Amino acid sequence: MNPYKSKNIDLSAEWYYGRDSYISIGYFHKNVSNFIADVTVQQPLLNLTNPSTGAAANAARAALGGTPSFNDILTWLAANNPSVVKFNAGSPQGIIGQPGDPALIFTTSTKSNSSQVANLHGFEFAIQHSFWNTGFGTQLNYTIVRSDTLYDPTLRYTATQFAVVGVSDSANAVLYYDKNGIQARVAYNWRDGFLSGYGLDPYYINPYGQYDVSASWEFRKGATVFVEGINVTNADRRGHMRNDQTVFFSAPGYARYAAGVRYTF
Repeated sequence: MNPYKSKNIDLSAEWYYGRDSYISIGYFHKNVSNFIADVTVQQPLLNLTNPSTGAAANAARAALGGTPSFNDILTWLAANNPSVVKFNAGSPQGIIGQPGDPALIFTTSTKSNSSQVANLHGFEFAIQHSFWNTGFGTQLNYTIVRSDTLYDPTLRYTATQFAVVGVSDSANAVLYYDKNGIQARVAYNWRDGFLSGYGLDPYYINPYGQYDVSASWEFRKGATVFVEGINVTNADRRGHMRNDQTVFFSAPGYARYAAGVRYTF
């Protein structure tokens, strides 16, 4: 398989209107190919053969006529060609493989490069603003992403569709303090709902947001104590299938905390 291939166009502009303050906007366009897809392949494996389609079984079919069942074939062979039949306690159980039997064909799933091509584009907006010389500031980011491959959940599962998974808008907002060896941050991170996969049914992840906090103090040169909390409001996660009432997973969220000391030599 070949890796993904992407042709990109990126444009950006920035305006620094203060010492630690700026506004930026960016545009991106990606033409992506060589997607890796699941494909079904029929192939022989391990040099295994299929006696049920070999010469002995076909001779039984010709003698019986029509479309005999495997038990009918086995019974005929037991009476007319017992050397190719496997018996158990005098009862025929199967056909013994013979030279020249055709290969046994397996249906296997594997990965292969798809001929599909997708175009993704979007905008990135960012603002960082420092509140004079107070040490306080804020950072705001928003990313818009669009794809020309959309999954239509109203179509039957038998319809062939292609869509890029994981495409969604995202944003974060940060309020920070950074002065006199003290750093503190409160951040809200958000991601819009997105298609996470599809087969017989599509799978969607619902919009999700969480709050993270952190603080540190450099009490002497190179030595810092810190504390941090991840998902401090215990935000839950949830996903659904074709209908938002068809929940396929729901995961409770738990806050995680850490504290420690860092020393830089």
